[in-house]
Amino acid sequence: MEITLAPFVEEDSEGLWLLEKIWDETNTPVPLNTEDYETFKKKLADQQLLVAHKGQEVVGSLSYHVIDTIPSRNKQWIFGIAVSPTAQGQGVGRLLIEELFRLARKAGIAKLSLRVMATNPGAITFYKKMGFEQEAHYKKEFWINDTWVDDFQFAYYL
Repeated sequence: MEITLAPFVEEDSEGLWLLEKIWDETNTPVPLNTEDYETFKKKLADQQLLVAHKGQEVVGSLSYHVIDTIPSRNKQWIFGIAVSPTAQGQGVGRLLIEELFRLARKAGIAKLSLRVMATNPGAITFYKKMGFEQEAHYKKEFWINDTWVDDFQFAYYL
């Protein structure tokens, strides 16, 4: 079945809520499950968000925004991406990133950046394969489960 991409619509909310279950201590430093569904749903409407579907199922998402509100930083987007474990390896992430490249070029964006934890080596390999360059290595950035976790910043220049 073909993977399709589209901007977020309200009907995607439940699928995105289910996709949130992929987050754990290996891939995010943010506290998990801190809001209820209605709060989560309201926040979705305020995001620039691409959604990947396989049939009717939400299998991925990518949110993006300018990195800062000051004019000197308005040529850079930071983004976050999520792909369902059942859809990994099927090109969902690649399609989402390629669409982000297209949207960024159209908007005159010169740099895309993201952060990824050292405990997520599969994601690091994927970003490098997509052409992202490591810009920074934040040693002992997070204290998770009684262990220091390093974090990396990657960038893609358009």
